[in-house]
Amino acid sequence: MRDPGYDKPQNDGPPAPAPNNTPDQERTLEGEHILALLASSHLFGSERANIEAMRALREQGAQVTFLTHGTFGADHIEPYLEASGFNWHRAAFGYLWTRHMLGKHFKYFIRNLYGVVATSLTLRRLIPALGITALHIPNLQNFSYVAPIARWLGMPIVMRAGDELPAHTPIHRWLVRRAVWSATLFVAVSNYIRDTLIENGVPPENVQVIYNHPPQRNLPAGSHTCDEAAQVEDSTWMLSFIGQLSPAKGAIEAIEAVSLLKEAGYRVTLKIAGSAEWGSTYGQNLSQIVQDLDLAREVEFLGFIENVPGLLAASHLHLCPSTWNDPHPNVIPEAKKSGTPSIVFPRGGMPELIHHRVDGSVCGNATSYALFTEISWWLGQPEVLKAACIAARRDYEARFNYERFMTQWHGIYAHIRNTHT
Repeated sequence: MRDPGYDKPQNDGPPAPAPNNTPDQERTLEGEHILALLASSHLFGSERANIEAMRALREQGAQVTFLTHGTFGADHIEPYLEASGFNWHRAAFGYLWTRHMLGKHFKYFIRNLYGVVATSLTLRRLIPALGITALHIPNLQNFSYVAPIARWLGMPIVMRAGDELPAHTPIHRWLVRRAVWSATLFVAVSNYIRDTLIENGVPPENVQVIYNHPPQRNLPAGSHTCDEAAQVEDSTWMLSFIGQLSPAKGAIEAIEAVSLLKEAGYRVTLKIAGSAEWGSTYGQNLSQIVQDLDLAREVEFLGFIENVPGLLAASHLHLCPSTWNDPHPNVIPEAKKSGTPSIVFPRGGMPELIHHRVDGSVCGNATSYALFTEISWWLGQPEVLKAACIAARRDYEARFNYERFMTQWHGIYAHIRNTHT
């Protein structure tokens, strides 16, 4: 058995700059009224990231109104917006576009066509009524419901690209061309996404990169507190995995890495925070894998928690082994803010968020053994890991702090205001 051998440093490095709640005259966006589309049913990373961008703009004087899904927005999105002090209106929108809509799901294709017409009419009504000066569109799915009239609205459109633009069906390829033609600026969440946008025909001068800032989290009654989420024995290394429980997020690889660590003699515990996709049995499958590997004492499922910062702060290492081309997981800068190094797979935009073996690790490949290799490298060098905790916090201050985030988003809308006629 190997002992952690040190207490994780707390609050090392300079404190995070306070949000600029009273923007100065040189950086005000007063007079701007942004209509942000958010036709989602749940609060995942993309939704939180877009809300954080709007929060930063609001704190600099802009007025922000959201347009939510009239059918699916009431359960999760609208309560969060209300708790955050945002106004919203509803529009019809529709369902995800799939190739099956031209076959066995043709009724959903008809419903989506209705959603395009109805949402476009809602937009035409709200823009003059509210005095909207710019549209903020979070992804191609949202854009699809205003695509026919986007170019003719007579106002700037900011497309935030949190994922690669989908081009797997003819309708998606048409939407990509339409978005490139209609959008004033694209904001990519990573250099990886910036490169994919340029490959899809977006002029390089029309793309800016803004890394995500850790989302503001509410702590409702009944959520896990830091103590509840992170109790481990003093001689145990604590690892955390935070995210949606789906095959692409790599929870299986994290569990298998813990099994390898146990075989190698390390005393570890893995706290998994997150819930499965609706209607999915993936969470049950993970529980069965834990039983099959005899890891009931080492792996704990916490379910959905809001106090992610508390869990990260109590962890020695954070695992983010996404097996798909994950553009920019919000939890990586959130871990840095807590002073916790992240170990990631070499996929998507994740490697550019990590300084390898300085404030985290990029695995050699996307396998559980590669993840085990990097974890054991850190656990075998407690003093190096301690220094990495400090380096992670400093990297948050250098690249992901809130003041920088606010300044970058201000630059986007100030540029639009100064150049759009």
